[in-house]
Amino acid sequence: MVCTAYDFDETLIDEGQNFVIATPPNAKQTKMFNASPKPFSKLGDRSGLVFLATELREAEAYAEMNRGSVKEIYVDKSKVGNEKQLLSKIEELGYSTENALAYELIDTRFDNSLKQSEINKVFEALKKDGIMGIEYTDGYSSNWKNN
Repeated sequence: MVCTAYDFDETLIDEGQNFVIATPPNAKQTKMFNASPKPFSKLGDRSGLVFLATELREAEAYAEMNRGSVKEIYVDKSKVGNEKQLLSKIEELGYSTENALAYELIDTRFDNSLKQSEINKVFEALKKDGIMGIEYTDGYSSNWKNN
């Protein structure tokens, strides 16, 4: 599954159940999904990051496993970096990327993640490069089974 983690600084506009990140006119937007049981305003409270799925079926599977509901969000595609850019920025700042996948490094729920203060520095540095979110590859939640 391809997922995206965002550090949102942009204005969210409530459109019923959906949310749109305010983007400049003519910006290429892409639709992504969040399936957390939390309201959108509470997402990112723990880490400052909001995790989105690029595939509806992945969001639906996550929603089912976590008693959430699928919410659509539109993002400015030009502000989405890739896994290679994330890992390069982490290394540029002097942090190790060994023995961890990209999404593990930026999620403090993993034992091998960066410290929260280091994650904050990485995203601040990415913002200076115009990157507000990172697209990365994760496991396929639609293939997971609830036991």
